[in-house]
Amino acid sequence: MGVRDEAAEMVVSQQLPDAARSDSSGTVTPPASTDETPTAFALLDSAQFSSKHLLTIIVAGLGFFADSYDLFIINLLIPVLGYVYFGSPILPSTGLSLLTASAQAGAILGQLIFGVLSDVWGRKALYGTELMIVIVGTIGSAMCGPTVSGVSILTMLSIWRFVVGFGVGGDYPMAACISSEFATVKNRGLMMGLVFSMQGLGTLTGIVVALATLALWKQEIESGNVAAFDHVWRICVVFCIIPGIATLYFRLTIPESPRYTLEVSGDVEGATRDAHQFLSKGNTTAAEGETLNIIGDSKDEVTKTKPETQGFVHNWSNFKEFWTDEVNVFTFIGTAGPWFLIDVAIYGLGLNNTLILNAIGFGDSPDPWTNVYNLTIGNLIISMLGNLPGYFLGAFFLDRIGRRNLQLLGFGGQVIMYTILATGYDKILETSIAAFMVLYATAQIFNNFGANLTTFIIAAEAYPTRYRSTGHGLSAACGKIGALIASYGFSHLKDAIGLGNTLGILAGVMALGFINTYLFTPETGNVGLEDLQKNLSSTPAMKAFGRRGVALR
Repeated sequence: MGVRDEAAEMVVSQQLPDAARSDSSGTVTPPASTDETPTAFALLDSAQFSSKHLLTIIVAGLGFFADSYDLFIINLLIPVLGYVYFGSPILPSTGLSLLTASAQAGAILGQLIFGVLSDVWGRKALYGTELMIVIVGTIGSAMCGPTVSGVSILTMLSIWRFVVGFGVGGDYPMAACISSEFATVKNRGLMMGLVFSMQGLGTLTGIVVALATLALWKQEIESGNVAAFDHVWRICVVFCIIPGIATLYFRLTIPESPRYTLEVSGDVEGATRDAHQFLSKGNTTAAEGETLNIIGDSKDEVTKTKPETQGFVHNWSNFKEFWTDEVNVFTFIGTAGPWFLIDVAIYGLGLNNTLILNAIGFGDSPDPWTNVYNLTIGNLIISMLGNLPGYFLGAFFLDRIGRRNLQLLGFGGQVIMYTILATGYDKILETSIAAFMVLYATAQIFNNFGANLTTFIIAAEAYPTRYRSTGHGLSAACGKIGALIASYGFSHLKDAIGLGNTLGILAGVMALGFINTYLFTPETGNVGLEDLQKNLSSTPAMKAFGRRGVALR
């Protein structure tokens, strides 16, 4: 072995994580235990919170802002579309189900495809592509209309909503990997929590834009020209491309994740360069300088080291072994199961808030403008009292309470609130619609304070870098399957058994989420992502098997 090879092997053995060291055959096996931390990872894990971290939050967060705005604005526009095209605030049930479910179907496909491809090609290669798809789909949605051949507006809008959903779905694993892999250990929960919490601001902004556009066309609509609602819904839909366009450049120019560069590509020098690029410009520490000198001094002796068969599947046998191991299967149940169950409630209720407000008599008015205005104000109350506080409280308490405990608390709180609403449904409404609104908003606090936030974060932390995006995409897709079922079936279930009984069923679903979390979901906070992979056997279900899972190879 020459000097060049010896130097390369020495640097790789010192800096590659346990899960990524490879022998001469290219098969990665964990070496003897060591306390050494990979240099590139040390830079990221111990760095001071800087403007680069803030920029990451803003860039990834504004993507989620646009995603949430796009997905939930349709809830506000249901009566508007009804007045314009059907002469009533009520849409045909089949068309309504198609409209609310199409975006979820697109999101499932986007989460699966982008989840896999991000592990194949890297984070940088794809980041921004999903946002461009959202922008194109949004413009198409705002410009579409019924065809002369008889294709309805709801069908055409559903097709474009599918495109939007595909882009939104792709943003989930991409944003999760970017925000988790660039974060420090100390602030990872807060960073990811703030990124995800931008969903709350996106929903709120959609409501504000709807109120503003309603005010612009108030006189014309109140004079009897309900066709003016056509301007309202198109402006509301297209508005969300503004934050998307504003952040697109930063997404396209973000450096590759050093964790991906090192663990998957096996590029030691590239990983250090990516870490330094992210942390530089006024935030270069002594540790960073030392790392660069190490690379610089050995520049002629160090070569980029890559596995013989790099990429998404290091080798098929190892991929299959990892995903079929009992402990890893249990981890997947712990990330995907709660996500499926919480999305049944989130999208069953969130995409049908307008129907719920109508059912309790909040927006009832014979005047079209007043009816839509009242329903929009109702959504504003729910957002201000429930959604927004829940998101940011969750982000603040993530690292203090822990992901798993926060998820248990959220599910437990929803069980209690939905049980109260279901059992006392008639009595509460007879007493006060405002009381019902407060209780319903409290349930939304537990929703966003708990599992809606934590499922996104845990799935981004519980898997090793080589499979992180795939694991997150699969988990998120399971959530969107729950959303698809709920968005399509909620209105039919409400009509069949009543809103009170439907809320009772949701209480049972949330109880299943609590049980699933307790048995299968690991705690992933306050530990480096690489160290976390060594100890996922902490939940009751995993302890029963007495295994630690297969080593990532």
